[in-house]
Amino acid sequence: MNDLTAQIKELEFDAERELQALQNIIYDNESAIFFDLVLIKYDNNNTKKFNVCKWNGKKNLRDLLRMLFKNNIFYKNLAKKENVYFAVTSKTKLLNFVWLDDIKLENISKEQMQFLTLIETSENNYQAWIRLDKLYPEQKVQAIKKYLVERLKADRAATAKIQPMRLPGFYSYKREIPFFVKVYKTATKELPGEKILSKIQKNKKTIVIPKDEIKTGDFLKYSYYKKKI
Repeated sequence: MNDLTAQIKELEFDAERELQALQNIIYDNESAIFFDLVLIKYDNNNTKKFNVCKWNGKKNLRDLLRMLFKNNIFYKNLAKKENVYFAVTSKTKLLNFVWLDDIKLENISKEQMQFLTLIETSENNYQAWIRLDKLYPEQKVQAIKKYLVERLKADRAATAKIQPMRLPGFYSYKREIPFFVKVYKTATKELPGEKILSKIQKNKKTIVIPKDEIKTGDFLKYSYYKKKI
């Protein structure tokens, strides 16, 4: 067995351990959440993206691992330095989880921590996974996500439904020194989505812009969320 083969075997073992946490979040026996497996290579500021295959959230961990073996993902991650991501497909209309990027531990309270599964994607930098109490339409999930982004001071630019998410259990090559993406902690509770949606509605506020402040267009009205919710 050569060095690369031994490294791949070790990565397979480590990935299975880390992916179990992901399985606990996205797996739902009654839903049909589909994901795209995506490989991204960062090469001299030139980003190359490859959609590899799709998989169904109903499939268990063994099915996911077989898919990774079949598509040679472990070899591509180690030998070709391709970063492993996945994203919700555009066909998915109902979701039971929320994903946030660029989370800092100092911005999370003890109460909030109960709902978070944290994936460490680089040193002291995390992605957060939040399992919802049931399936919600994508519009409601997006509203919940934007609310949580403000509460937890996450990355406001990473709120798209099909935003690529790091798959734990693989190396990240975004920085000069490779970093093994791993589970930092797992959640102990599901987040009640209706409670969050109720808070959003309660804290909505309409702002009216005076006519003399508008250079062009009609009289404008728009909504925003209070910063302190």
